[in-house]
Amino acid sequence: HPYTTFLLCSQHMYSCWSASKPPTGLKKHLFAFANIFVTFMTAGVIVGYSQLYPLMIDSGVYHDRCPKFTVKVCTNQTIELNSMFTAGASLSVFIQSVSGITLDFLGPKATGLIGLLMEIAGSLLFSFSSRTFEHYTLGFLLLSLGGPFVFTSSLHIGNLYPDNQGLIMMFLNGTYGGGALVFLVFYFLYRYFNLKILFIGYAVVLAALAVLVTLLWPCKKYDVSQKTVTEYTVVINEEAPPEIKSWKNTARTIKDQMLTLDYLFLVFFIPVMVLKSNFLLGTSLEQLTSLDPTNQNKVNLYNTVLGFMVPIVGLIAGPVGLIIDKWGHEVGVLFLLCLSSTSSFIGLVPQLDIQLIRFFLFSLYFPLVYGVWSALIGIKFGYSNYGVLFGTIAIGCGALNFLATPLDSLSAYYGTYFWVNLGLLVLSSVFVFYPITSILLNKPKRTSEDP
Repeated sequence: HPYTTFLLCSQHMYSCWSASKPPTGLKKHLFAFANIFVTFMTAGVIVGYSQLYPLMIDSGVYHDRCPKFTVKVCTNQTIELNSMFTAGASLSVFIQSVSGITLDFLGPKATGLIGLLMEIAGSLLFSFSSRTFEHYTLGFLLLSLGGPFVFTSSLHIGNLYPDNQGLIMMFLNGTYGGGALVFLVFYFLYRYFNLKILFIGYAVVLAALAVLVTLLWPCKKYDVSQKTVTEYTVVINEEAPPEIKSWKNTARTIKDQMLTLDYLFLVFFIPVMVLKSNFLLGTSLEQLTSLDPTNQNKVNLYNTVLGFMVPIVGLIAGPVGLIIDKWGHEVGVLFLLCLSSTSSFIGLVPQLDIQLIRFFLFSLYFPLVYGVWSALIGIKFGYSNYGVLFGTIAIGCGALNFLATPLDSLSAYYGTYFWVNLGLLVLSSVFVFYPITSILLNKPKRTSEDP
């Protein structure tokens, strides 16, 4: 019977390898590549907003907000579009708390499929929106909400590489920024197809990826840290190998884990860095325009360069994760702050050409923010409560990110982004105390027997 056949096929497609051992050897690498590819195509698509923005302007999205007989873009239209991005960026971070809990309780497969279904719905809703069916924002929000679910569903692959979690997480987070290429492809195809066709095509791609996730993703994440700690009876002593000592916090309750200095640092540090990153992504075109309003062609070119840099530099920056693996998370955080502060300082210079250096440094530290966030939780606390610990920080990120719109309005009021950029630079620089203090406290003490 066709219905019986459909049920059997569905049951087979949703089969899990979670009850068996995790993949090893070539299968493990192929599985990791599949996770990275799906994340690349879906998770960080809204990062490419700066490339979608001019297409929406040209397509007349929210142009009805402008006064009659307005030919070009108006302030009300840009505010509406920027508010759409701010809401999407904020919710995409905030929803990671929900996606993290979903990962813990429903597993990677269900988490990934939930995200992909939301993104398919968002793409279709955006494609069929018009002045009479104005649901662009809802479609964009669904794209924003679905991405974190897909991204979170892949975080557990760090379990398969316990000695190189920093490297794996950097590659994974690099692909998150690589999602910007989706709208960059839209940008170049727009001369042949309108937004409706482009978003329908993307929905088809998402549907194909949903089949891939159904076939390959496990039902339950594999917690290598918990397994290893159990093998040593949760006793962290001198006989245990070094990697087991680094997982000593996995033996604590989730409440105790949240009260550690390492976690409290992340709770305050990561939201500030996410706000700082999303503010630049959402206002890059306006910031460049404010530096040279008479040279719009050059401004558009540099904004397109940023669209290229974020995904490409993010992908090749994966080896930066070796800093965390080799020298520890403290050095990784310090390196992140150096890149971020230098990039922000360049942003204060009122010269257009030098902003290319700023964009390059931003493209390096943007995935590193998420890499430090995800890798540090796995290294310090294991994966038993990973989703909740990761998601709790996401709540702070989402809440703080709603400041992006008033900060943008404040910049428009003063006619410059200098003061907002300066404030974000000072605020983020305060956190340098953590890596420096940690390095000094963990510095090996010399004894009388040392040479």
